[in-house]
Amino acid sequence: MGYGQPGEYPSDADGAGDGSAPAAGAGLQVRVQSDGLAVGSAEAIAAEREAALVADAAQYEVLKIRARREAMRLDEEEQHEGHVYTWAQVDHDSAFAAMANGRPMPDIGYMTSTPNSPPFPLLYSGKINGVHGDSEAGKSWFSQHIATQELRASRHVLYLDFEDDASGVYGRLLELGATEDQIRTYFHYVNPQNKLTVFEQLGYAKLIGMDKTHSLAVVDGVTEAMSLESLTGRDENEVAKWHQLVTKPLAAKGWGVFMIDHMPHGESRAIGSQHKRSAITGVSYSLDSIANFAPGASGRSRIHVVKDRPGWIRSAAAPGKGAGGQWYGDFVLDATLHMLQPSIWPWKQDEAEGKGYEEGPQRSVMDAIAAFVDKHQGCTGRTIRTAVKGRAQSVLWALDHMVETGALRTESGPRNALLHYVDHDPDRVVPSGSEWVPGTGESVVPPDTPVRGSGNQTLIPDETEESGNHS
Repeated sequence: MGYGQPGEYPSDADGAGDGSAPAAGAGLQVRVQSDGLAVGSAEAIAAEREAALVADAAQYEVLKIRARREAMRLDEEEQHEGHVYTWAQVDHDSAFAAMANGRPMPDIGYMTSTPNSPPFPLLYSGKINGVHGDSEAGKSWFSQHIATQELRASRHVLYLDFEDDASGVYGRLLELGATEDQIRTYFHYVNPQNKLTVFEQLGYAKLIGMDKTHSLAVVDGVTEAMSLESLTGRDENEVAKWHQLVTKPLAAKGWGVFMIDHMPHGESRAIGSQHKRSAITGVSYSLDSIANFAPGASGRSRIHVVKDRPGWIRSAAAPGKGAGGQWYGDFVLDATLHMLQPSIWPWKQDEAEGKGYEEGPQRSVMDAIAAFVDKHQGCTGRTIRTAVKGRAQSVLWALDHMVETGALRTESGPRNALLHYVDHDPDRVVPSGSEWVPGTGESVVPPDTPVRGSGNQTLIPDETEESGNHS
């Protein structure tokens, strides 16, 4: 007999040979039968059962580990053929061939063609591009318009949506001019609801590695995407970790990544915008609302170039820049007709001249920022923007410029705050086209640097007067 059931006792118990209960006061009695199983009191039986449960749990964990190892082994076998080891030395021939091709040119999306302007592209393939702006500036419409252009050109588009749902995005694509057949054939929509786990990464890798003519990969909602991974845009290390996980694999496969960074209501910039901007390897735009987008109305937003690492798009934008960046064009969404009419118009020469676009931030604003930071070393950007007088956009532009050119040094502080410092180094000159010496209010221009509007100006080839018209 094995373990007894309630009310059953072993037949050889003390004082009974017929299966009756042992005599009262017999105490804890344990016997070993010929089958080797211990029998006895309820306490002994409970202990045996607990030991069996522990053994089962341990066996279950072992099986889980074995299953995980087997999945990894199968994935390694599948991915081994053609796998690129990024820690291996780069092939010299490939490097020189890439260099011979020159700087990468934009090749995704296009502006509306005019008699004086060809349809200049908007984004770079194989690079991380981005857009940010006010909550009603039309950033998602802007990216979906570019996606529609690519779908109509029979190129595959990936859409990672952390903001909306499938019905909303599919409906907009149809409104913008894509057909149902084009969407079914070339559009790949993903609406993540959980972290990109090890097992999710297997499917993600297969999706982005598709052997098809792909072009655009939209990431709608950067802050939300990072929150899903329990990461924050205020921490530069966590921003880098997220890019390593999501956007860099896309760019490595040739996708033109387009990140949409929505600003919180009431804020003048996106969360951790400076950390996020450092990851841009293509172009970064800001959209400023001029007329709100609404049913039955014609909405318009101004497109400014904030960063352009390859430089092609900036060279075709309006000369100089205002507080929002270099004017590149206007995104118009006309809903006054029977069907939606989207368009992206290049900047206009007469309007650019009338706006008085500047070459750089005002020196008086930069000097005020330097003086404040000098007295309050380690202050945050919010403190600086509150303390320094001037238009909010002008102060933001000057602050970003000073950080990017090295006039101000930044460090991560408590609660992921970005702290600002002025370094007192008399021999230090900020390396920039218009070099500004911290704390002096003076600008030092290198001898070989052309200065717009100066009498002895020497124009470089792409800064001729005609170059402003080929956008």
